[in-house]
Amino acid sequence: MDNAYISVQDVQFVYPDGTQALFGTSMDIGQGEMLSIIGQNGSGKTTVVKLFNGILKPTTGKVIVDGKETKDESTAVLAQKVGYVYQNPSLQLFRRSVRDEVAFGLRLLKKDEEEVNKIVEESLRMIDMWDKADEYPFLLTMGEKQRVAIAAVLALGPEVLIVDEPTTGQDFKRAYQFLQLFEKLNREHNKTIIFITHEMRFSAEFARRTIVMANGKVILDDETSKVFNNIPKLEEAFVTPPEIVLLASKLNNEGFNKEIMTVKGLNKEFKLAMGRR
Repeated sequence: MDNAYISVQDVQFVYPDGTQALFGTSMDIGQGEMLSIIGQNGSGKTTVVKLFNGILKPTTGKVIVDGKETKDESTAVLAQKVGYVYQNPSLQLFRRSVRDEVAFGLRLLKKDEEEVNKIVEESLRMIDMWDKADEYPFLLTMGEKQRVAIAAVLALGPEVLIVDEPTTGQDFKRAYQFLQLFEKLNREHNKTIIFITHEMRFSAEFARRTIVMANGKVILDDETSKVFNNIPKLEEAFVTPPEIVLLASKLNNEGFNKEIMTVKGLNKEFKLAMGRR
């Protein structure tokens, strides 16, 4: 990819205890993408995204972000380019108010208070939490805590936002709304969104591109509709496509589009099929 903002080039990564998590992994990610990384536990998906902002450094190979190798950049600099929201937002929350939580990183960067206040408001409005600015973070719901954690990352101005299991602790409705928020950040603010998920239905609906990992390697990287129709490769990664995708595939002999990813898409296809009869 000529315009890659993040480039992972033949990376191997070994943890201090000797466990090797990545084996010659490569991928390119461009600005403005909305993609998911999927795979079983231990596939290497969380390890690889922690290379993007310098939380981890490659054992061998290169990771390049915005034209510079991560080994030559500090974690503080990389955090302003690639933001990381953890699976458990409580790990990132420790201030007495939502406002102070979002302002914390900006103050560490020695921003003047007028600019801090402006960015805090902008960041909280982006994720529809401005009305909670003066509340105590630990009294918020899990979904609200996740939003505050995202706002704190957004305040630093990263081009890329990595979200680890964004639907954790939420029912279907809240999880769906949460991913709609990421879609909005991608669409309206051109943020590159990378989400790690075990919920294939959310990957199918929201990710335009999906990367499948298994045993520390990328085994599939394509448009999401094509990924979920490559059953042999998914089986290799022990990944099962969403039921809607499987149903659409079975109906392909009846003239249905097998690359349908959502209930809405299948319903539309049913109406078209009824009109043909």
